[in-house]
Amino acid sequence: MPGMTDARAPDPPHWMTHPSGSFDRRVLDQDEFWVPVDGRPRHLADLEDDHVAALVPWLGERALQLHLDAMLDTLVDALAGRALPEILALEVTGISLASLTPEEWLETTALMRGIRRELRRRQLTAGEDS
Repeated sequence: MPGMTDARAPDPPHWMTHPSGSFDRRVLDQDEFWVPVDGRPRHLADLEDDHVAALVPWLGERALQLHLDAMLDTLVDALAGRALPEILALEVTGISLASLTPEEWLETTALMRGIRRELRRRQLTAGEDS
């Protein structure tokens, strides 16, 4: 709506638009968008309630593979001499990516935190309607 302030990111990054039916793991590194099967990114706030709720089990079913991919990415970055967020996280929290179960790791991702936040927001809004 014109004139309204919106704290949401205005547009998704270019890499988020990808072929229908594909999945880019980088979506886990942000907390505002989901890319449905049609390949067109949408704000979590714009998705239907059942769609947002369905993301939790959908991602959960893939937690093991996504966790393994994240560990492989960390190894590749280390071998390439790139900065490792994993090292910073270990120093700050004392928790290593490898010490988390896939399900625990998934809950630490920005996307899962964004989904959980959106679900809580909707519960609060639903409670205000009654």
